[in-house]
Amino acid sequence: MFVRGNPHDIKVWQREAKRWKLRAERAERKLAKGEARIRKLKEPSIKALKKRAWAECSRYVRLRDRVQMADDGGEIQLVGVCFTCGKKDDWKKMQGGHFQEASVCGAENYCAEENVHSQCVACNFYKHGNQKVYHAKMLEKYGPEVVDRLMNHRNEFKPTKEFWIQEREKFRAKAEKLLVEEAALKNPAGDILEAL
Repeated sequence: MFVRGNPHDIKVWQREAKRWKLRAERAERKLAKGEARIRKLKEPSIKALKKRAWAECSRYVRLRDRVQMADDGGEIQLVGVCFTCGKKDDWKKMQGGHFQEASVCGAENYCAEENVHSQCVACNFYKHGNQKVYHAKMLEKYGPEVVDRLMNHRNEFKPTKEFWIQEREKFRAKAEKLLVEEAALKNPAGDILEAL
């Protein structure tokens, strides 16, 4: 608070006014030279691209692993089924669970369709993938050759940004194809755009 006549407060105010004036002059010079700051769009990092690719892969896997079930009203619904425990729930509430843990499976198997299946939150998160049951189901579904290949994979591949962009686009296309096929089944008249 400025007190009228206090020489210290007047000096503080004069210094601040001088700083404001200098800042305004600097900004005007930059505008005159055309050096005004333009915010550059950052190119996404490999980590960000990997995260986006995983989101599309998980979405595709959860769509792929749905089954038809009749609800209480007799209407057929597509619901997600947990690969390990068999729990049925809305596919959006399910998660994409890795057979070979994401931290050790390497980039090649991170989004591999044999390595990722729909899992409920309890199995994937709280039971850390429910690995004993997952292993047994993997042997039953794919056989020992695929399971051994996934478990003994060595992480020698160094992914690039282009790799993660391609993975994202691949799974996005597959998911959209599944949704279009589902819409065609629900609407046999052929008007797919209305169903989407």
